[in-house]
Parts: sequence; C-alpha cells; structure tokens
Amino acid sequence: MATEEAVSDFVGSRLGGALVTGAGRGLGREIARALIARGHAVHVTDIDLDAAERTATELGDCAFASALDVSDEEACRAAASITALRCGSLAVWVNNAGILPLGYAWENDADERRLTFDVNTFGTINGTLAALELMRPAGKGHVLNVVSLAGIVTAPGENLYAATKHASMAFTIGTGLDLKSAGIKGVHVSALCPDGIWTPMLHERVDDPRAAASWAGTFLQPEEVANKAMGILDKPKPVTIVPRWRGPLLRFFDAFPRVSTKLLPVVMADARRKQKRWKKQILEWDGRWVEQQKVNKDLAVQFPPIRKEIESVKALVRQLGRLQETYGTQRMQEAQRWLQALESSLGDIPKELK
Repeated sequence: MATEEAVSDFVGSRLGGALVTGAGRGLGREIARALIARGHAVHVTDIDLDAAERTATELGDCAFASALDVSDEEACRAAASITALRCGSLAVWVNNAGILPLGYAWENDADERRLTFDVNTFGTINGTLAALELMRPAGKGHVLNVVSLAGIVTAPGENLYAATKHASMAFTIGTGLDLKSAGIKGVHVSALCPDGIWTPMLHERVDDPRAAASWAGTFLQPEEVANKAMGILDKPKPVTIVPRWRGPLLRFFDAFPRVSTKLLPVVMADARRKQKRWKKQILEWDGRWVEQQKVNKDLAVQFPPIRKEIESVKALVRQLGRLQETYGTQRMQEAQRWLQALESSLGDIPKELK
C-alpha cells in the first residue's frame, strides 16, 4: 500500500489521476493505455496483482499497480485515496472488473450467485461511491461504469450475468440523476455498454455452448471500445452503446418480450453458427502457434552450438587484436631503439666531417 512518503510520484500528470479496475488484461488494460495517452497518470488495479504489475510495467512511468478486490468497500476507498495522494487528484474512476458466469438460472449455485453480484454489482457500487467521496467535494470528476449490452437485455445461459448488469445500469443512471438533483454539475457518472469484446474472458468460452449468446452480435476490439470510453470522458452522457445501431434493436426486444421470445430460436441458431466458426478459426490459430513453438524449440536446440562457435570466433578475434597490439608495440620499441642508436652514432662523427 502506498504511504505519504510516496506522494510525489505522479502529481505532475496533466489531467490528474485515473483508476481502472480489472486492468490486468483485456479491455481494462486498453482503457488504462488510452488514459495515459490522454494525459492521466493511471492506477492499474486488479485482483491479480501480478497481472496488474505486468500492465503497469508495460504502460511505463505514468502507471503504478496494486491489488484490488472490488467487492471490498474499504479497499475501494483506500484505492481512491492512494490515487489522489500519488497523482494529486482523482479525476477518473473506471469500473471495469467483472466476471461472466454461464448456465441456466437454476444451474448457478448460491456461492456463484453471491460472487457474481459482489463483483459485478457491488463492485460497481463500491467503486462509484469511493470515487464520489473525493469527486463531490472537488466539484469535478468522472466515473465510467462498463456495463455491457447485458445491462439492457438478457440472453439464455447468461441470465445471472445480465441480472448483475441490469442492477449496475440502474445504479449508474440513478446516481447520475442524484448528482443532478443535488446540483453537482462537474461530476459525471456514465455507463458504457459495448457488444461482445474479443478479450480473454470471451476467448476462454469459445468452446462452451452455454456462452453461445455472446456470439449473437458484433465482436469489438478492446482498443476500439477504449477509444469510445475516451470519447465519453470528453463529452459526458449517461449511456453509450457500442456499436450504436445495436441500441434501438435491443431496446425493441426489451420493450416487446413476446416478439423477442418468438425470434429467440433464430437468433440463437445464428449465434451458435458464429461460435462454431470462431472456434474453428481459433483452432487454426492455435495450431499455427503450436507449430511455431515447435520451430522455436528446434532452433533453441540448434542455437547453443552456433552461439558457442560465435563466442569462439569472438575470443579468437580478441586474441588476434591483443597479438597485433603487442606486435605493434614491439615494432615501435625496435624503431625507437634504432633511432636512438642512429642518433648516438651521428653524435660520434668528428665536427670537421659534419
């Protein structure tokens, strides 16, 4: 944990400090990268400290890392204070940490239900309130909650996930209304709702038929969504859906559940086909990677003898250089002795002969 002696590290950051949860990989890492490019110093947090530190190291001198369990309210408040202490202020807090449980509603046990709400919903609430404790007195700041499209509409196999995201969406919009009602104009709370993002969380589920709904829409790259996040910070608004065209479609399904129920078999069949295509593509990529690893292994076996020969040649060149230096020194010394002898001989010549 940072102490007061470590205050000065990032105070000079142009736009103040930013904290990103779940920034050890995927979207969180790219948002942290974009925030640094925007001019912030970034507190990279993740429940996996090693992942957070790798990201911070990759991002350079404007980032620092710590472990953060977003389900711990006090830990979130401490993280906010550390960010403000080390960066001079807390300008941005991004609630990105989340988990994606799969299965029908009756398949998720009590521990899984509790954990999912603790991370996805209470993590968002804890982070938002921790940030607002510092932003409200300052009269400025922005909390950005990554809610996803699951905050608008649910899907088979992801019911628990959608329930937590619906709650996060309600809390995000409601908190924004509270700020406006209280007359606090410089502090913003926004929801970012992207479609599926090609991150490790989704990659790891390409072989799970329960995750088919995740393949129903458009896949986005983390960098693309991170750029949208920066746009929200530049021009705050309550809810941003990425891509934009998905918004009206999903709101239509949400408003007319009977229609969406009838269309569900068609949508899911298409999603399963997409999932199978992605699985095939990933297997091809993985196959190429395995082949490349074999090549690398073969080269690794061949390289040591080659390196040994190179070192031998280098040693020989160094030895020849030393011999040449020694030989050159000897010849120089011989020339000096010859000149001295010649000068001595000339000194013995009678004056009348000179």
